[in-house]
Amino acid sequence: MDVYGAYRTHLDLLEDEERTILELKVAPVLPVVNQRVFMSMYKDPLNPPSLLLLQAIFLAGSRVVKEKTRENESSAGAHSSMIYLQRAKALYDAECEKDYTTVVQALLLMSWYWQGTEDTTENGLFYWSRLAIGVAQNFRMHRSNELEMSLSERRLWRRIWWTLYTRDRAMAAAYGRPISIDADLTNVDTITQDDFVEGEGHQPDLVQVQFFIQYVKLCELMDLVVGRRRKAGPLTESEFAQWEIRLSRWMMQCPEQMHWALARHSFWPAILHSIY
Repeated sequence: MDVYGAYRTHLDLLEDEERTILELKVAPVLPVVNQRVFMSMYKDPLNPPSLLLLQAIFLAGSRVVKEKTRENESSAGAHSSMIYLQRAKALYDAECEKDYTTVVQALLLMSWYWQGTEDTTENGLFYWSRLAIGVAQNFRMHRSNELEMSLSERRLWRRIWWTLYTRDRAMAAAYGRPISIDADLTNVDTITQDDFVEGEGHQPDLVQVQFFIQYVKLCELMDLVVGRRRKAGPLTESEFAQWEIRLSRWMMQCPEQMHWALARHSFWPAILHSIY
């Protein structure tokens, strides 16, 4: 527990206003952690969360929360994202975490750190995202319908898998990278609103849930382009027209709360609209 206490004194990202910022800015895009379970463990000295996951969450939070300088601290640099990345990487390399679900969660959160599109080192977005996909596939997360597990585990696995999928497609579409997930070889059920229920009586934020569900659907539409790129070259004129029709149909079928307009600006509909 002394180790956990020392980490908390560095930067407590999970309390009050800062915790809210983390939940609002990171969790909707990377909904890979059961927040209720994690916070219960975080507050329990007898059952603390994984050190690897803790550092990965601190890393993700440090990208969206401004650092605070405090008295008796040597420098604000001690709280930098790179420090959290180095700690998480050291824990991962040392194989301190044995639960592979936790490893995949942490790797995805570590991918929140990047230094630009040219960063192909072990500090980069692409490296950690692809590593997370590899670990998940190694433990058959892409074939989860064939595995026995509890309802809560299955819901969490679906969220993790579809997060891996969206990261894979988004990187391929935005940066011209090859895809790592072959959708034809997976049998994971489609993500639903129920997958975001984290316990009895829990009501997820419907806007954030719909953002992710619609984001997954949009990434599925990308397959016609990013999947075709590696097989048969550019789309034909007819195929491109069909793709535009499918995109238009997706937009028309989006729930009303995910429609964006300048006169009634809302953050997550705006992000979805920009991706579209």
